[in-house]
Amino acid sequence: MKFKTLAFIAASSAMTLPAFAAELYDITDTDTLFGTGVNNTATLSYTVPGASTATTTDSNVVSFKVDRKVIFALSNDHSGTDNETVDVGDEATTVYTLTNNSNAPIDYLLSLPDATTTYTFTLPGATTPTVITNASTEAERTISLTVGDNATGGTDEIDITVASTVPASIANGGTFDTSLSVVAVERTADGTPLDPQLGTAGAPIVATDAATAWDAASIQTVAIAAWLNADGDIERSDSQTFTVQTALISLTKEVRVIWDPITGDLDETGNVYPKAIPGAIVEYTLTVVNRGPAAASEITLTDTVVEQLAVTASGFTPVYTAANTPINADDTTDAPENVNLTIAGQLLTFSNISVIADSDTSDNSAAIESTDGTTVITFTVKLK
Repeated sequence: MKFKTLAFIAASSAMTLPAFAAELYDITDTDTLFGTGVNNTATLSYTVPGASTATTTDSNVVSFKVDRKVIFALSNDHSGTDNETVDVGDEATTVYTLTNNSNAPIDYLLSLPDATTTYTFTLPGATTPTVITNASTEAERTISLTVGDNATGGTDEIDITVASTVPASIANGGTFDTSLSVVAVERTADGTPLDPQLGTAGAPIVATDAATAWDAASIQTVAIAAWLNADGDIERSDSQTFTVQTALISLTKEVRVIWDPITGDLDETGNVYPKAIPGAIVEYTLTVVNRGPAAASEITLTDTVVEQLAVTASGFTPVYTAANTPINADDTTDAPENVNLTIAGQLLTFSNISVIADSDTSDNSAAIESTDGTTVITFTVKLK
């Protein structure tokens, strides 16, 4: 029998599938949840000679399951191309945002930090921050995120603050990085028909090889090939570079005679200059110079006075100053910002010295310039 006309063949679907125009790395509100069953039936309508109505017939039902797309973003809060500066000993801090753009809930395992680095984050729905150290377990370093929904601050994203102590071994002008790596792992939550558990809980998610034939009855996993690390894990990393600024400390020492028992007091205006004869009072000046862009503190300076000079003597009162402020020897009750002095025989120890940063690091010459940060310490001794 010949058909008179073939009116139409139509297909109807139980689900709306993602638009092909969607960006590869993004998820939209129309993305279908992984594991969803899509059932499709075609309908045929035709008429034959002499028939007054069309005859319709349905095809067999074709079904498949929506596969899993593992897509996630890792970005940080720093902007621009210039490195930010950080001082030696400070914490270099970067906030990384991890966003799950997958059509499935995904767990993420954070890399293990080193001994000088911590991660801090607040899990979705929690109020108490979690702090991760190099002693934290994989379970503690695992974060569960829901299906991507494009909503800022939702349960599909989390902020992770990475704080690393800048080591003192880095020279001024050197660089230091904070970094974070994240691997997508199978969820530890129990599976449900609407949220099936795939693979071994906590194990890295394995992407289905492109050469593997598509299987309509199973859920396969698709990821960006460039994100697969050497072990085949789906991993993303991000880092922030800081330029280290530190103190560049040097010390100069000068001496002058400020009194002798014959000439008297030093008077440069009147051209009166005492000489270094026995009984003379000798003044030493120690200048701590900082030509670096960062301040320095808790500096300790020692000076061993030679035997020809008396640190203490009958009829002689020594004078100690720091930045023209008197230092009380062996007085540790001074305010923290004051320089302290201890005397042990001929050994003088000046501690708790601080020096400001150089305000103009373009001049790095050996000479002490007016822009250099300096702290000046003076002390007097008596020539035997």
